[in-house]
Amino acid sequence: MSEWMLRAANADDLPSLAALLPRWELEAATFVDDDANDLLLLAFPLASPSVPPLGCIRIRRAIGLTQPRYWFHVGYRVHAAADLGMFRRERTLLLGNDHTGATELTAFAIDAQRLDAAQQEPLTRVLVAAALMLLQRDRRQQPAAAGALPRVIAALPGARDESGQAPFWQRLGRHFFPGDVDASTARYGSLWATHVAALLPRHPLVVSVLHADAQAAIGVVHPDSAPLRAALEHCGLRAGQHVDLHDGGAVFEAHPDAIDCARPLQRRILDVRAGFNPSTRVLIAASTQAAVWEVAGHTDDHAVAISAESAQHLRLENGTPVWCSNSCF
Repeated sequence: MSEWMLRAANADDLPSLAALLPRWELEAATFVDDDANDLLLLAFPLASPSVPPLGCIRIRRAIGLTQPRYWFHVGYRVHAAADLGMFRRERTLLLGNDHTGATELTAFAIDAQRLDAAQQEPLTRVLVAAALMLLQRDRRQQPAAAGALPRVIAALPGARDESGQAPFWQRLGRHFFPGDVDASTARYGSLWATHVAALLPRHPLVVSVLHADAQAAIGVVHPDSAPLRAALEHCGLRAGQHVDLHDGGAVFEAHPDAIDCARPLQRRILDVRAGFNPSTRVLIAASTQAAVWEVAGHTDDHAVAISAESAQHLRLENGTPVWCSNSCF
């Protein structure tokens, strides 16, 4: 298995990101402005850090504070009349901004041209775990700011038909905005949903009156995203009660405490050993860098042991305090 280095993207990386991210995302590129609230993590083989990145994941903290973000909340409305012996529960969709201020994991991508399916799955796990590890580290080191991270969310792609269209949108959103969603996304980026939301109903929509295709698409995760779903679930995120406006895909979410329980993070001392070759993996993050490494290693209550060769790649010295957790799976 490969060992991985994940670091923050910078302006010099932009030309090599065309294989991973859409053009509209690169044109904005707010993640290269050294803004701690918007960070794109890039994945490289530890032994070849100068090759183009093989994957990425973006951390966006405190979303929706400058431009409103919208989701459909999936809830219920109950119609009850005891005299008539009636009790009917109906699912509803309600447009809202419930995740305002949350931290979002987005822009997940892996270079499928350079990695086969067997290689993509472990990298998916590393990307998700590394992003959450940085969030945990910062939360531990800045406890006064812990309230600024009320929830972590990740929207997964939803159902598509054979032509690539989203049945959820075709049976619902298209009636309020008949324009091309892909063209709107290319022009406005992720803010397209903010603009379109002004045209969507603000009252609860009863799901049972929608076309069966739209009903079936609510909360569905596209089969191609199964590895990402598994990685999120392993790290403590679960499908909540919100879905994407476009394809109805599930929004996975977790309170930071749930992530801490699923992926416990500890402060340990780096123990560099010559000729060390353990069979287990560890994730390591320094105290300040926006970087995470997955390497062969072993942890005990006080230290994390890695080989001298790995330490040379990490450019960390013996005895350095680091943050550490066991590897993803």
